[in-house]
Amino acid sequence: VIFIPLRTYCRTRTHPRTTMASRIVSSVRSLLPRASQVISSTKSAQEVAGVRGFAASASPGNQAKVVVFGGNGYVGSYVCKSLLSMGVAVTSINRSGQITYPEWDHWWHKVNWVKGDALEPEEWKDKLAGATGVVSCVGAFGSNAYMEKVCGDATVSMVEAAKAAKVKNFVFISAHDYQLPSFVLSGYVAGKKKAEEAVASHFPTSGFSLRPGFIHGTRYVNGVPVFLSTIGGPLETALRGENAMNLLESQPKLATIMVPPTKVEDVASVAAQAAATGAGAGIPVGPISAWDIPKYAM
Repeated sequence: VIFIPLRTYCRTRTHPRTTMASRIVSSVRSLLPRASQVISSTKSAQEVAGVRGFAASASPGNQAKVVVFGGNGYVGSYVCKSLLSMGVAVTSINRSGQITYPEWDHWWHKVNWVKGDALEPEEWKDKLAGATGVVSCVGAFGSNAYMEKVCGDATVSMVEAAKAAKVKNFVFISAHDYQLPSFVLSGYVAGKKKAEEAVASHFPTSGFSLRPGFIHGTRYVNGVPVFLSTIGGPLETALRGENAMNLLESQPKLATIMVPPTKVEDVASVAAQAAATGAGAGIPVGPISAWDIPKYAM
């Protein structure tokens, strides 16, 4: 359940990792006034109303449509729910098709479930017609070759198909870069990097790559709920607190590993907004760090 790093390359002449870490510490210092609690949203009421009213104000003939790959998974299911709350028409494409749990009864039937392999565009590319946005929530662990294929090549195929279908926005659920040794899950890291590059290349003004660390919330494993927030919630609060900020200021190199967990609802909210409304939601195009994701959540 922990997203492992995507290596970020910093072009600088002296101590690139220290410089990057210092920038992180500087940017998160602005959060201190609210660091005593987990930040769930900093969007204004008008911004929230505007985003939620985006699809609601559309006529049945031009309702916003978003395609979610991996919509029956942990993060993907929350993305689907967030989109539905905005009044967006949702199609989910995943290898296993529809999977339901009792807790999903109030929303699963509102999603158009499509069985398809992300690596086989012929199975689903017609579903992208008329879509406003696409969200990639796919990923897996295994051999390095397998991880690079699923975490990278699969999203690259989505990006290319979305571009060809003239989809406006593309959102990729990537991962924070912990800058671990290169031999640790190298296929996973290479795959995420490849996918991010594809998003930036094909959607330079409407592509978003979210980089959360540990994503906490309620995750279902074979129908059994696992309450990840039992650990993630307190840890997020602690790592956004003033004591943690003081430590990072004195030891900036720790900024790459002392990253606060992120609520799955926050990740889903930002992904849904970006896919449905693009930069119009006030969300910056490009990579969005684990520190910044909660700022844009509704």
